[in-house]
Amino acid sequence: MKASMYTTYPARSLLRGGQRTVLALFCVAVGVMAIVGLQLVGGMVKGALVGNARAINGGDLSIRAISPISDRDLAFFDDLKSRGLISTYTSTFEDGVQIPKPNGTGRIAFQFAAVDPQVYPYVATPPLARTSGGDFRAVLGKPGNAVVSNSLLEVLGSDIGKTITISAGSDSRQLTVTIAGVMTKEATLGQGDQMFVSLDTFRAAGSNPVGYSAVYALTPSEGNAEQAKTESEAKFAGAQVQTAAGLLKQLEDSVKQLNRFLVIVGLLALLIGGVGIVNTMQVLLARRRVEIAMLKTTGYQRSDLYLLFGLEAALLGLFGGILGAVAGIGVAAIIRSIFSRAFNLVLAFTVDPTIVAGGIAVGLATALIFGLLPIVQAAGIRPSAVLRELPEGRTWRTYLSSIGLVLLLSILFALLASVIIGSAKIGIAAVFGTFVFLGFLSIGFGLVIFAIGLLPVPERYSIPFLVLVTVGVLIAVGITLVPPLRGVGVLLLIATVSGYLVVLMPRSWKISTKMAFRNLGRARGRNTTTLLALFIGVFAVGLVLVLGQGIRETIGGFIAQQLRYNVIAVAQRQDVAAVNAVLDTQRADIKQREAVEVATSSRPETVKGRPISEVIALFDPNQQGQPASVYVRYLSGMQGYDLGNGQIPAVGVRPEELNDGIPGGRMLNASDAGTNNVIVDASLRDAPISLRA
Repeated sequence: MKASMYTTYPARSLLRGGQRTVLALFCVAVGVMAIVGLQLVGGMVKGALVGNARAINGGDLSIRAISPISDRDLAFFDDLKSRGLISTYTSTFEDGVQIPKPNGTGRIAFQFAAVDPQVYPYVATPPLARTSGGDFRAVLGKPGNAVVSNSLLEVLGSDIGKTITISAGSDSRQLTVTIAGVMTKEATLGQGDQMFVSLDTFRAAGSNPVGYSAVYALTPSEGNAEQAKTESEAKFAGAQVQTAAGLLKQLEDSVKQLNRFLVIVGLLALLIGGVGIVNTMQVLLARRRVEIAMLKTTGYQRSDLYLLFGLEAALLGLFGGILGAVAGIGVAAIIRSIFSRAFNLVLAFTVDPTIVAGGIAVGLATALIFGLLPIVQAAGIRPSAVLRELPEGRTWRTYLSSIGLVLLLSILFALLASVIIGSAKIGIAAVFGTFVFLGFLSIGFGLVIFAIGLLPVPERYSIPFLVLVTVGVLIAVGITLVPPLRGVGVLLLIATVSGYLVVLMPRSWKISTKMAFRNLGRARGRNTTTLLALFIGVFAVGLVLVLGQGIRETIGGFIAQQLRYNVIAVAQRQDVAAVNAVLDTQRADIKQREAVEVATSSRPETVKGRPISEVIALFDPNQQGQPASVYVRYLSGMQGYDLGNGQIPAVGVRPEELNDGIPGGRMLNASDAGTNNVIVDASLRDAPISLRA
């Protein structure tokens, strides 16, 4: 056989395929588009989170306390520094701040931080997109200056030189600052709306000492960071203490799971394309049975046909993969913007050549794998049966060969999935689980096609025909009454009721309908494959919609259980009277109102006269199931109620005994006004901390 035959014949055959070839290309392109698009997004997320965990953490070690850290507490970090556990440290004040919108309708919430610009941040000093003069450190070094994120500047609707008054801190100190710098969108000091001022500017706005919210430190080694973390957790009960190495591991694990989920979704789309390839190539090759028989009679061996048809499938996979990879880059850009808005992440758009090339290779491999079954079947055509128009005989060997080919196809696709996912166990379980499900589904579809092929199209009504249609209608009605299957039941009901009307159709319509039924029955294999492809496509779309609806309902139900109100107003102490005055003007629209006058941060110092650090030292997280810091947080933060005027907390109290033998607690009432009686979280029942409620 001439070498040119291997290039001209496959290309010419695809061109002659017309719409079928376009359909096969579309099947491959959709799967590759999903794989490439989702993997590119996963890489962007990994670059945003894992790429610079040290910068995100603020240094090698970060301590974010629940209650303020005083200047006296900073002696602890001086001790760590003297012992060589940390190299240097800096303390910051961080808080959420709200200011009125420029147009007076509503308020703007953002994160406020007072830092030492001489050293903060230790890692990745953020570049400024606009500045009044100098970099981040130089701008903040001038009294009264502030640096804001690009997103906050857009919300404020202002620019460099704008003066803003804010209230921050537990003592509600008033600061009037000037926007002197705007960070770029890619700044790594955090996400969302932010404002930074110097600690000197913050101190000058009040007379009380600053209570720091966080401390960031650099360490000589990872081992020193872990030791400093252990001691910091013991010193600052309930604080969130994080090392850069620990954060990196958490981010890598999170991104790994995210990437795996995205890849599995892409593989589902690839499976849809694979089933479409099987169906399309079966049709393309079945239409060339005479041509294949002639090739065999002129001396072409089965191996030659394998090569010819394999090259044809490879061209489908190659061009479909290229189209899918290009479309995947566009899809990645769209998904990136959605992820950025949904998770408040700044994702730099990058195109990884390895992922794009891998997507094209996946398209090529998928076309070859799923084209294997129709290729082998087509190459096995007997010229004598075709030329004499004899039916192809089906023997037990033929069936065993088909089963073996399907098994080989599943193994090859499982290997491909394992390589893409990065886990042989998950890849094999997902693929073979899907193939077993599709196997049972194909049996069901085959029976449906077989039954359709036997459906009668009578010339007149008869008792057996009416009984058959009535039984079908009753079954469809029964399925319709089952809520989860109502949609399927409605479709079946329409189909079965049409049985009463088929007799009334014109004779030409009856002939066409009967031929359609019989043709479906004669090509059960191809029609079953087509139904499988349609089912997978509809199932994928429906799964996404159902999951989205379920997530929305779950979140809505959770919020409804946790929050008993439609509106929650959080205000500083000096603004409580103004908030209540506004609520008084809306009495007609408010069914129930509860005002919490006092809510403040706190930190437990002792339990029954014993220092909290000693209590934590005796804590066994393996027995309790959670680290001690979790339980300490339940004791941190206080919320006050006007008990004397009947304002009672809307929480339940466990009647059983607490672990120190004190009889079961009770709800606070008016008699508790002016006392030290409190209610604590129910989780403390299992902790080595006991308080009388």
